[in-house]
Amino acid sequence: MIKDISKTFNILNKKEKQNLFFLSITKLLSGFMDMIGIISILPFLAFISNENLMNQNKIVIKIKNYFEFENSEMIIFLAAVSLSVLLINYIFKLFDIWYDAYVNQKIFVSLSTKLFDYYISRPYSYHLLNSTNELLEKVHVKINFVVIGIIQPIFQIFGKASTAFFITLILLKLNAEILLTMLAAILLIYILIFRTLIKRMTIFGNYLSKSSQMLFKIVDQAFKSIKDIKINHNEKFYSDKFSRMQKIQNMNNVKRQFYILSPKVFLEIITFTLGYLLIIYLLTVKYNSFSEVILTIGIFVLCFQKIIPSIQGIYSDLSEIKYYRPSIEKIYDDIKSAVKHDKSNKISPEIKNILKFTNKIKFNNVKFKYLKSEKVVLDLKDLSIEANDFIGITGKSGSGKSTLIDLITGLLDPVEGEILIDKKNFNQNIKKSWQSNIAYVPQQSFIADDTITKNIALGINEDKINTNKVKNSAKLAKLDSFIENELPLKYNTIIGENGIRLSGGQRQRLSIARALYSNLDLLILDEATSSLDSITEYQILESILNNKTNKTIIMVTHRLSTLKECNKIIFLDKGKIEAIGNYSELITSNSKFSELARNKS
Repeated sequence: MIKDISKTFNILNKKEKQNLFFLSITKLLSGFMDMIGIISILPFLAFISNENLMNQNKIVIKIKNYFEFENSEMIIFLAAVSLSVLLINYIFKLFDIWYDAYVNQKIFVSLSTKLFDYYISRPYSYHLLNSTNELLEKVHVKINFVVIGIIQPIFQIFGKASTAFFITLILLKLNAEILLTMLAAILLIYILIFRTLIKRMTIFGNYLSKSSQMLFKIVDQAFKSIKDIKINHNEKFYSDKFSRMQKIQNMNNVKRQFYILSPKVFLEIITFTLGYLLIIYLLTVKYNSFSEVILTIGIFVLCFQKIIPSIQGIYSDLSEIKYYRPSIEKIYDDIKSAVKHDKSNKISPEIKNILKFTNKIKFNNVKFKYLKSEKVVLDLKDLSIEANDFIGITGKSGSGKSTLIDLITGLLDPVEGEILIDKKNFNQNIKKSWQSNIAYVPQQSFIADDTITKNIALGINEDKINTNKVKNSAKLAKLDSFIENELPLKYNTIIGENGIRLSGGQRQRLSIARALYSNLDLLILDEATSSLDSITEYQILESILNNKTNKTIIMVTHRLSTLKECNKIIFLDKGKIEAIGNYSELITSNSKFSELARNKS
């Protein structure tokens, strides 16, 4: 557990460590207040079990004389004092409960935010190797395990240990021999059970880590393929898969709860047995007075009502740490990286210095291959893209078109060679300012479950959205007629998750409108018109070209007829440049291009 504490403190900031320090103080004080509460009850028990003590105790006699109390009034006074102390104790406990929850939730929010920021700041290549549902599960579920599986149990253990320690001091003073005998028996039971079940907890914890990830994956795949599921009527396949995983996980949870709570049953049997033995021992050996026996038993009962739940709680919390440890170990390195990233590289809310594109993009001996692969997927000896040109990129599937776009946008970095933007080396120093001047439209853009307006002006605060620009962008994308004539709320119409209430072509036009709204120097259309008919595509391109002042357009497409409008076409084949020229030049001079054109016609 010491190792767990050390690892936890390594991922917390100074403020969080201070909060945990104050939380440990409240736990310590809560244990101390439990002891004071029990001590406040002892005089009351002593005097009602033996009224003659009130006439023998000097302090009680002074109080009685000062307030002119009778014995019955003195008992009421002692009860009132005890209740007042207990009330203060329980008020403090309420604060302790609130502060415990407050500190743990603050840490959860902090760690989950840092982890989310870290993941979203990772390069594009990182996300190519990590599935979305796995990252989502880590941010939403596993990060919470750090709190409920390490931080919370550790401080619960500290609080319960404090309570047990302080109350034990009372019993040590009363009868150390009986106390140590009872504690030894109780602790022996828990140690034996814990050592027996510790491997089981690890097995359950390992399954929790895997099943949590798998459940997210099943749900994610099912909802993303809902159209296929409805057409193929294979709901039962996903339902059975989900149900099977849930049943196994739930059965493991049942077993875990049983192993955690069952020692309490054995403990109560042992406690009752020891209690009867204690009574026999006190009556036959220790005391001659029955009232003394009753008082001693009463004090032990009061104290063990606090001690036993504390020991049971410590056992439960240790089991929880063991249970959640496998899941935490899977995410710990990511959390450390996220904390380090948070300290050194806060996400910039806005890029102020946009890199203007005025000359050309130059590729010199650029090669690219994906991580964990030796295959070179793109090899560009010499390539230039002039500013203000309309460039077409085409080729068969797998020829390297998308990889070239990812290099231009800076989503991927070459493994060899250099890329120059207006004669500046395209490195990390200028990457963000360059990307801030790119309007990129992929084949399938993200569509938010929001209004048309907020989707066109995606990522812009509502009070800063220019409505006239939104409408003009929709007009250029040939979407305005549909919005104004067919949607009842027009630009305020909510279009559903991923634009499910729109057709494929309408979603693409919406994405084009979004790119045009930003009005940046470089517009990239990556198969962005594949769902449009030829007439609509031509109309959109015409309106864009008529309004392309100081704008460079790069268009990736399989539809070769579209490329007739391009100043220059880059024809890729097997990751290399096969030919460069306009449509007329390539159709007459390059057999592969003319063959591709015939196949597409």
